[in-house]
Amino acid sequence: MHRLALLLLTAALTLGAVAFVPSGEQAAAGERYCPPGVIYCAENAFLDFWKANGGLEILGLPVSQPFVDDRGLIVQFYERAIFEWHPENEAKYQVLLTLLGAELLGDRPERNAAPNACPPGATDCTVVPPTNHSLRGIFLNYWQSNGGLPVFGYPLTEEFIEISPTNGQPYMVQYFERNRFEYHPENAGTDYEVLLGLLGAESLSTQRQVLDRPTAQVPDYPTPLVTAGQPTTLAIPAIGVNAAVEQVGFNAQGNMDVPRNPNNTAWYAPGARPGQQGNAVIAGHVDYAGLGPVVFWRLHTLTPGTEIFVTDDQGQRRRFVVTKVEIYPANNAPLQDIFGGTSETNLNLISCIGDFDPGSASYNNRIVVYSHWDGVTP
Repeated sequence: MHRLALLLLTAALTLGAVAFVPSGEQAAAGERYCPPGVIYCAENAFLDFWKANGGLEILGLPVSQPFVDDRGLIVQFYERAIFEWHPENEAKYQVLLTLLGAELLGDRPERNAAPNACPPGATDCTVVPPTNHSLRGIFLNYWQSNGGLPVFGYPLTEEFIEISPTNGQPYMVQYFERNRFEYHPENAGTDYEVLLGLLGAESLSTQRQVLDRPTAQVPDYPTPLVTAGQPTTLAIPAIGVNAAVEQVGFNAQGNMDVPRNPNNTAWYAPGARPGQQGNAVIAGHVDYAGLGPVVFWRLHTLTPGTEIFVTDDQGQRRRFVVTKVEIYPANNAPLQDIFGGTSETNLNLISCIGDFDPGSASYNNRIVVYSHWDGVTP
């Protein structure tokens, strides 16, 4: 039998090894995210918001230290956003994003353009009353699937052609309160057909002096929003699985790492924890050289309604219920569906399936078992 080759992340997710490490200046529950080669970290409430709302793909890497701005707010620049800490708000609104799209758009005439009418009966088009602009097609789908109002805000323009400040090419764009959507036809059929403007980095480029300000500590939420501990055990009674869960990030090639013990599973630690809002991901080998079938050998037999149980390091056991099982080509899996941000509390299991290629030492397909926490902690 052969070693499992797990689902690879694309270059857009490649950072090298990633770890969550406690900070000596924070409470024991605090966490920091410090990617190698990047001198700035995300921590505490900013990290919680980052992980729950698309992480790297939607918000980008931190490009400044957290600091106190001229308004007295703790802020931090990311590639595609600026995070703000508002202790005066209730917990779920204490982290807000600066209205960068609105700032960049200013009073350009596109802001006052009349909304394009939606065709009668259209299901992929809507006019948003607060700003009286339409959302349609692929931009509507992206807005709905990747955070919606809290992450992007309302649309401020219709779709229009704009010259990219990055490469000088014309693209169809639409401005939102907190960002700019760009349609890239050269990426048609991939997860990168819609890209976000690097508005945080663009804003930072005009005020580099903020990098000289003293570093401020980002607080934790007064009542932590993340209550799930780190997973330690995965059990699937229907197929006889009761396996330890290792914590992994990226390997040296920039791919999701694999469990060191072939009879264990591997939790993708830069993502959500099982039981936390978001897509938690656990992977496992299907077989292994010299051992034969291992932990996820029978994963393909799971069906909707099957129970999955995850126990964390706080002793909590949560029940997830399978919603669907999908098989994808190894080089064309929907990474946003598997790893991306969501308001739901999901657990996605990944392994290999299909034909084995001795040349690449890999299977040609990937199996993904999607499941959802039903709120039960048996």
